[in-house]
Amino acid sequence: MRSLLLTLSFLGLAPVAAAQVPFSDCVTIVQGVSCILISPDSGGLYIPQNAPQPLVVGERWFITGTTDGCISFCLQGNGCLDIATMTGCSPATSFCSGDGLLTDHTTPCPCGNNGITGNGCAHSFSASGSNLAATGNTNPDTVQLQSSNTPVTSFTLFMQHDALGDALFHDGVLCASGTLIRLRGRGAVGGACAFPDSNFPNDATLTLSQRGQVTPGSGAVRYYAAFYRNASTTFCPPATANVSNGLTLVW
Repeated sequence: MRSLLLTLSFLGLAPVAAAQVPFSDCVTIVQGVSCILISPDSGGLYIPQNAPQPLVVGERWFITGTTDGCISFCLQGNGCLDIATMTGCSPATSFCSGDGLLTDHTTPCPCGNNGITGNGCAHSFSASGSNLAATGNTNPDTVQLQSSNTPVTSFTLFMQHDALGDALFHDGVLCASGTLIRLRGRGAVGGACAFPDSNFPNDATLTLSQRGQVTPGSGAVRYYAAFYRNASTTFCPPATANVSNGLTLVW
């Protein structure tokens, strides 16, 4: 028994008396002193166990599973994380919801056209408002901006700013200002579109950071939103356009 425990301990699999705790969080894969570790956004360091695929340093994942104490040759960490699922984790932080709660800005939607939490102000096709999300990693840059829930074929403009703001913007609210870079204009299909999108030749070899003239790993902060046409003259007149929630990316 003693030799078995020593063997398990060397492999990083020997448990100590500790209750299993459910875990779900966005994490970053990091290099520890002697092994790869998981660094949750909520804090701590964990030794990964039963990962369904190889863990690459620098990648971001949304992981579910359970944590417990363990003895390991890693010689650091707050215990082991037994991984149940690994899915994409957004590299961005959403802000400037048009839900009327005004938690991070002061300007309300112009016509009382509140959307749902996490989206922009409501538009004539959806009381929920449009959504801007992001997938991928910032370094190396694999980030893709994804606009959804706009009018079905609406022209959409992905925007980048370098400062915060708080102002009416057509039928919505824009919480960004400073230098504007118009990243890409794109027609929605089924109310959705993305940038970069490798299905388009002009995006095939282009990254978001290249188009936005920002260096991955620099720590620079940029703010993103998606402007879109909403061609209704009777919904919140006189404007015929709107904007999504905002996203913050730390490069």
